[in-house]
Amino acid sequence: KTETESDYKLNPKKLRLLELKARGTTKWDNATRLNNGDNASVGRLLSRSHDGAQFMSMLVHDAKKDDVMAPDLISDPDLRRLMEDARNWREPAETPDLTDLGAPGTVITDTVAMLQNVRNMYAHLFRMRRTNLEAQRMMLQAFPEDLALPEAVKWRLGRRATVAETRSAIKAIKRQKAADDEGLVAEALQMMSTDLWAELVTESFNASFAKGKLSDAQRFGLLKILYKKGDVRLLTNYRPLAITSIIYKIQATIIQARWTKVLPSVIAECQHGFVYGRRQFENVMKIRDVGAYADMVADERAKGSCPEKSPLLHGSDLVEIDLGLYICDRDKAFDRVCHLWLVRALCRLCGCACDWRPTLQAYLDDDPVITPTGYAPLPDAVRWIVVLLHDHRRKAVINGNKTDAWSLLCSVFQGCPI
Repeated sequence: KTETESDYKLNPKKLRLLELKARGTTKWDNATRLNNGDNASVGRLLSRSHDGAQFMSMLVHDAKKDDVMAPDLISDPDLRRLMEDARNWREPAETPDLTDLGAPGTVITDTVAMLQNVRNMYAHLFRMRRTNLEAQRMMLQAFPEDLALPEAVKWRLGRRATVAETRSAIKAIKRQKAADDEGLVAEALQMMSTDLWAELVTESFNASFAKGKLSDAQRFGLLKILYKKGDVRLLTNYRPLAITSIIYKIQATIIQARWTKVLPSVIAECQHGFVYGRRQFENVMKIRDVGAYADMVADERAKGSCPEKSPLLHGSDLVEIDLGLYICDRDKAFDRVCHLWLVRALCRLCGCACDWRPTLQAYLDDDPVITPTGYAPLPDAVRWIVVLLHDHRRKAVINGNKTDAWSLLCSVFQGCPI
């Protein structure tokens, strides 16, 4: 023990590697990745449970904190008054059942308490939140009605799944990834009777469309938390990674492939990230160009000359415009995507208005869409998204143990093709 301690004290790099290995975050760990052509690693992966991160102690997470933006943070007075009007708010239809573990920041070492603490955090993160209908109305109206998708495109997005689509999705699933909770890996589907798997998955997916949600196994996922940086006892310093059903990934990939080439026509040109045919570096280059232009204007003014008369800047309308850069990194942005809002936004893209409903099930049971002829069911293109996201359940894994399950009421989670 003494030799080990002195060795790692003198070698911080080795200590860091040991810490990463102990926390299951080594990139090529057989528990999370497969080695190319190594059949033995496949066997080890299938026979081994998802052990997840290892904790000796943990700090109690504040699972009662309200992360909805307060109206007093809004600078526009008219918008602030709308946000302060209680009549515009709707309370969540479901709230998570949390365990009281004491004051936030308290150190806990008991395994059961740590499991409850992890469940508290993620049940609170993936909960329903208060909804401001006025804010949603303003955002929906920002999308022009004349840019709505044409009927032929909506039909292609909403049609039933085909065997050809499923076969392509099976081939597109990434290899060398972790097995799901039932021990299934992508290689098993890709190398063994792909045509038979395609027929079975297609039939299952179309049956789920009629029912309104996927099977229990397809809606279940394990959450493995990966250490990022900072205090190892603080859960917010870990990144959650969802290990979902392989069958679910195939089904989601089918819908993703349909929407991928359609969305660029309805997403603003200024958004380049995560949009087919666009690259984030294009916006980066635009920012660099604007910054260089501002530098040239500043240089001309520093010389005491008039920027408008400069041969480089002559005739530009931007000379008198002040430049400001705003950088905003949304905390847990994808984890907090509201499913109820996503349905309303997609309906707007399809050219119809959609009333707010308190749950996803209500969008399937009622007629929430407003058309020129009255109320109607959800467009099939949107119904597919509801089927994929409806009623998911999650468990997290730490120290080789699973937490109790909780409902996934928001987020487009990491590991989901959508």
